[in-house]
Amino acid sequence: MDLDKKMKFETNYWVKVLERVINVTLTLAENNVSFRGAHESLYDGDNNRGNFLNIIKLLAIYDPVLQELLSKDKNSVKYLSPTIQNEIIELLATEVKTKLIGQINESPFFSIIMDTTQDIAKVDQVSFVIRFVHLIKDADTVNIVHDAEDMVNQLLSFFEKNNLSVEKLRAQGYDGAANMSGIYNGLQAKILEKQPNALYVHILHTI
Repeated sequence: MDLDKKMKFETNYWVKVLERVINVTLTLAENNVSFRGAHESLYDGDNNRGNFLNIIKLLAIYDPVLQELLSKDKNSVKYLSPTIQNEIIELLATEVKTKLIGQINESPFFSIIMDTTQDIAKVDQVSFVIRFVHLIKDADTVNIVHDAEDMVNQLLSFFEKNNLSVEKLRAQGYDGAANMSGIYNGLQAKILEKQPNALYVHILHTI
C-alpha cells in the first residue's frame, strides 16, 4: 500500500472510530446516564469502569472497527479518555444551544426563568431557562453560569451574547428572594425598567 492510500485508510478508520464514540456519547447524554466509573481502564478485570467504556466494550464484540481499536497497545491513542468525552459533550452542547437560540430568535416572543442554588463548594450557580413558542411550547435549559453577584448584568449579558432581543421578552419567573422579586430593587423590577411588557411570575425553586 503506497503512502497516499495508507493515509486515506487511516483517516477513514479514525472517522469511523469517532462516529462510534460520538454516538455512544449521544446515547448516554440523551438518556441522562452517567459516563464515568471508579476505575476507568479497559485492561483490568474491574467492571466499574463506567457506562461509556462498558458500552464501547460491548459494541466491540460485534463491531470490527471497535474490535481493532481495543486490540491496540495499552498506551496507543484511542479517543476514549474522559478528556475526549468532555470535549465531545461540549461540542454537542454548543450545537444544541446554537439550534435553540435560532428557534428562540424565530419565535415572536419568549419568557425567561432564572434561579440560583449553591453547589457543594457553596458557590452560587445561576440557571437560565427560556420558554418560547415553536409550534409547541418548549422549555429548555440553555446555559449555566457561576458567581451570581449581579443578576441583571448576567441576564442582559446572556441575552447579548446569544443575540436575544429583550424587546421580545414577555414574562420572567424567579423565586421569592428579595434580590429576585423585590418590587423596587429586585431583578424583576430592573428587567421591567428595560422591558415593561415582561410580566413577573413567582415560581417555586424547581431548576
